[in-house]
Amino acid sequence: AAESIISVYGIDLATGTAWVATSPPVSLDGNTVTVTDSAGVARQAPLYYVGPSQINFVIPTGTATGTATVKIQNQNGTTQSAVIQIGKVSPGIFPLNGSGLVASWVLPVISGTQQPLQPVWQVVAGSLVPLPISLGPSTEQIYLEMYGTGIRNAKNVTVTVGGLSVPVLYSGAAPGYAGEDQVNIGPLPPALAGQGNVNIILAADGQQANIVTVTIQ
Repeated sequence: AAESIISVYGIDLATGTAWVATSPPVSLDGNTVTVTDSAGVARQAPLYYVGPSQINFVIPTGTATGTATVKIQNQNGTTQSAVIQIGKVSPGIFPLNGSGLVASWVLPVISGTQQPLQPVWQVVAGSLVPLPISLGPSTEQIYLEMYGTGIRNAKNVTVTVGGLSVPVLYSGAAPGYAGEDQVNIGPLPPALAGQGNVNIILAADGQQANIVTVTIQ
């Protein structure tokens, strides 16, 4: 989808590695990516990361739906091309580890007062693992701020956690990062207490994203 973050894999995509954390440029260490959409309009893509076997970039704003061509040019002027399909939405939720732990923050609200954000992860023996979420007493409500891409253009976003429907309070662009989307959900149903590792399933305009997980204490 337009304005979503994409990873391309291959060989000789770049001669070295370079990256930026914010404000991705359209030329990074001499590498460029050009997306030509179904209307024949060519636009240079903002680049987050370039390396010999992977390039991360943002599908340019205004890219039309349908078949598009991606042309990658490295520092030496060597080009490679691939064909992709651009949709209105292409939902993906960022995982924090190989087990699909959702990239999110926990927002507790106690007696109507927002508390500081809390992580869903912890580091154990050098590995990123779930930090179980406590749903707390009846006076506490727990919300999640999840992060992904390809979601902002959707008219209807739904989320289930552990098979239970959870209200979607916000779905759109996240502040500060090109191509990153944010989805705020909650409160989490009290019935999830004690369920342990549960699946989070998000659908944008009926298109399901990758399944991610969170652990409920």
